[in-house]
Amino acid sequence: MKKFENYSDLLPPPEAVSGLISLRRFTADLDIVPSTAWRWIQRKWLDRPYNIGGRLYLSADMIQRFRDRAARGEFAVAIKPPLRIAQTPAMDITQQINLPAKSTP
Repeated sequence: MKKFENYSDLLPPPEAVSGLISLRRFTADLDIVPSTAWRWIQRKWLDRPYNIGGRLYLSADMIQRFRDRAARGEFAVAIKPPLRIAQTPAMDITQQINLPAKSTP
C-alpha cells in the first residue's frame, strides 16, 4: 500500500469540482496585481466575488462574462495624447523667489 504524505494530490483541483476559481488565481493567470482586479470590480467590469470562509472566489460564468465583454471591446477607452507643455524662458533664480534687491551702504 502506497503512503501519501499530501492527500491533496488525490483530489481534483477545486475549480473542476465546484466551478469556482479563487480571485488570487484569477489575478495570477492574467498576470495582474490584486488592486487591478478590485478596480475592475468597482467599475462593474467584473462581478463581485463570493466570500467563502474569508476567501474570494469567482464562478466560471463570471469569468466567461468578463472575457466576452472584453472581446466585444466594452472596456476599451480612447487614448489621449499628452498635452504639450509650453516652453517658458528661463527665469533668474532671484525672480523666482522674489528676493529684494541688495542695497549698497
